[in-house]
Amino acid sequence: MSENIKFENFEIYLKELKSIVDELESGELSLDDSINKYKKGIELSNELKKMLESAKEAVVLKNN
Repeated sequence: MSENIKFENFEIYLKELKSIVDELESGELSLDDSINKYKKGIELSNELKKMLESAKEAVVLKNN
């Protein structure tokens, strides 16, 4: 996977996570919908964290 695709996926995931946060903060979702959105948000957050850790490792390797 190229670096551009990884960056594009990061941006997509980040936008989706922000959308979920906005929906949850609105208070307009049912409890079931809120729980499902929360779970999806956790999944996205974990994936974003992995991407950031991978990018950090790549930067460290390039600097050594």
